[in-house]
Amino acid sequence: MKNIFLILFIPFSCFIFSQNCNSILIGEITDFHNAEALENATIKLAGTNKATISDQKGKFTFKDLCDGSYTLEVSHIGCKTKFLTININGNTYQPIRLEHHLEELNEVTVAGSTKIKATATSVQQSLSKQNIITYTDKSLGDALNTISGVSSLNTGNTIVKPIIHGLHSSRVIILNNGTRQEDQEWGVEHGPSMDINSFGNIKVIKGAGALRYGSDAIGGVVVAEFPKMYKKDTLTGNAVLSLNSNGRGGLASARVNKGFNEHWQMQFHGSFRKLGDFEAPDYVLSNTGTQTEAFSIQTAYQSFKFKSKLSYSYFQNEIGIMRSAHIGSLRDLAAAINSDQPFRINPFTYDITEPRQEITHHLANWENILRISNLGTLHALYSFQYNQRYEYDIRRGGRSDEPAMNLKLTTQNIDTYLDINKWDKINWEIGLNGQYQINAVPVTGVKRLIPDYEYWKAGLYSSLQYDINDQWTTEGGFRYDYSYIFAKKWYETDDWDDANYSNDFPNAIIEESRGDYLTHIKLEYHALAAMLGVKFKPSQHQEINFNFSLANRAPNPSELFSDGLHHSAAAIEIGDLRLDVESSKKFLVNHRANIDLLAGLELETTAYWNHIVNFINQVPTGADFTIRGAFPVWSYLQVDANLWGIDFDLNQNLTDKFAWSSSFSYIHAQDTTNDIPLINMPSANWKNGLKWQDKSRSYYIKLNTDWVFEQKRFSDFNFPISYLEGGEIITETVDISTPPKGYFLVNALAGKQLKMQQNQLEIQFGIENVFNTSYRNYLNRLRYFADELGRNFQLKVIYTF
Repeated sequence: MKNIFLILFIPFSCFIFSQNCNSILIGEITDFHNAEALENATIKLAGTNKATISDQKGKFTFKDLCDGSYTLEVSHIGCKTKFLTININGNTYQPIRLEHHLEELNEVTVAGSTKIKATATSVQQSLSKQNIITYTDKSLGDALNTISGVSSLNTGNTIVKPIIHGLHSSRVIILNNGTRQEDQEWGVEHGPSMDINSFGNIKVIKGAGALRYGSDAIGGVVVAEFPKMYKKDTLTGNAVLSLNSNGRGGLASARVNKGFNEHWQMQFHGSFRKLGDFEAPDYVLSNTGTQTEAFSIQTAYQSFKFKSKLSYSYFQNEIGIMRSAHIGSLRDLAAAINSDQPFRINPFTYDITEPRQEITHHLANWENILRISNLGTLHALYSFQYNQRYEYDIRRGGRSDEPAMNLKLTTQNIDTYLDINKWDKINWEIGLNGQYQINAVPVTGVKRLIPDYEYWKAGLYSSLQYDINDQWTTEGGFRYDYSYIFAKKWYETDDWDDANYSNDFPNAIIEESRGDYLTHIKLEYHALAAMLGVKFKPSQHQEINFNFSLANRAPNPSELFSDGLHHSAAAIEIGDLRLDVESSKKFLVNHRANIDLLAGLELETTAYWNHIVNFINQVPTGADFTIRGAFPVWSYLQVDANLWGIDFDLNQNLTDKFAWSSSFSYIHAQDTTNDIPLINMPSANWKNGLKWQDKSRSYYIKLNTDWVFEQKRFSDFNFPISYLEGGEIITETVDISTPPKGYFLVNALAGKQLKMQQNQLEIQFGIENVFNTSYRNYLNRLRYFADELGRNFQLKVIYTF
């Protein structure tokens, strides 16, 4: 009998011990109401000692599991802990959605600002905290350059505007802690008046699908949010010191977070940056120094059903404009553009002299959120901004210390929306916006580039998202905006008559004085926007997004009213009152995939096509000589255009210590009205990064390369100039069109982290432009006069407590 029992038991025991214990569970945690990934959720496997946290994309993994039934315990800040039973049978994928009503009321204190929610089918990419730290002593535009499909339009090396899929300025909305930034952004040489050190999270939404923020985001939206605050009695913060060899200066920055209790929190931030003249590989870039002072404070109160946040930020920046960009005659203009070196090279100095800019920006906002039972949340935000811009030129009679341009822009906004999330699979959002803006231009003794004006804008929108099932999500929405502008402007009679404005604005002239007309210009615009998108997840490893967006943008004040020398752009700019609304239709498809190759591979590809009717294009149309020198003339014209392109991103973990990242972007932009390439479009670029990190010893080494190809697609806007030499009239062609050659840059960075009880000290040493390469950037409007920056050694110390 015993032998029979053993015979029966042996096969049964073999079955037990041969059970599969190599299964893998992959999970993905998202917000129940908006499907946004939830980072840092805690996942425990009941009955075992296994636990993990979700990554930035909401994903987590458990390996070496036996097949069978398990209980998962999932928790996240602001969410009710969720228990669910899953059955493991081989490799298993489990999507998990958490109820996030509580988190919505914590957004002020957890996220630091209103939670910026992109649409479900939009394409967005974020800057990591490490990237933000890397660019602490640079501009927002410099940092965004690391994202595929994003480049920058520069005026020198300190004025940097982000470009998204070939579009910039008023076509790109920038949100500063929940408020739309209004700081004369229409100027191509006006960089965002923001301190990158103020923010803890920065991301880019590519395209116009985010209807909440306006109908005019033809390029996309840049979202910059203050760092987290914590709902407990604690004191945290960090301090950064950065020193640079190129410019012989640096930055000091500090942040303090104070949580008093679960209801009250407060945060302070301040930074100071000072740099002298920058240097190209072979010479000093005279009068290119900069000095920046920034400060911000915010405080928040919350209860279960209500939260309120009050914040204020101050930004002051003084920027030198390269002296060699200002010349005295047409002959000097031609010589400067055709020369390999600037015509004026002075010894290094920290002094910032004329020409220069001084910009001050104040922003205050008050945000309130009310949770309405069985309905959703009601959001209301009031913001006030004041932007003052002084631009100093080299003036005669000892008047250089008086600004040649003085712009004072005051903007007030009210934004309110209702986020209805009472249904299981439907999220509906409706909202209203209002804006009042006034621009005051005091008399400076110089012809005004931009006039006094008042601007009113009102908009409404509605968007709906429907989660069909775990694989399919669809969304759509529309928006309408009305805008009205009233301006007072003096025109020279010859300019007014040559433009034939009297036929289009017969009642605009109210006064004539000494060859000038005083005009009252009244303009109104209607703009529609719409969005339709579909998201498909064929498996846990893939996601495909289709998105169509319609966007309309009214002309900005610069495009309408510019009429004179804009010294910080080193150009004369001419606007047109007859410019019509710019209309964009954009199709975008995005594919993301995670592949089990080596230690993990992530791939993302985005392709897009954008057809723009009445595209407002600023192009060079000649040169003119003024009492302050000779300058190229840039005029605003309207054409139809097609833009299509592709962005590709790869992240490959080669081993547990080595990682490789790569991104490639290409855009093809054509003026279809004249059948020529559009001007100032980014060329193809390929970025690569190799990182080695020893987590056990807390140090890392990074090597990055940036290959910018020569722009082969450009139009010929060269123009002839004539000047007198030796009693003869000399005619010469000024080559303002031919792009510079492509270039290849190498950057290196090494860092070490030191634990100090509960605090951390991190030391970084980096080299930018390792090989001191001389090059010129096609998208730098001062490329005609000088090379870009040479090698820079950088030492950075970050203390976190």
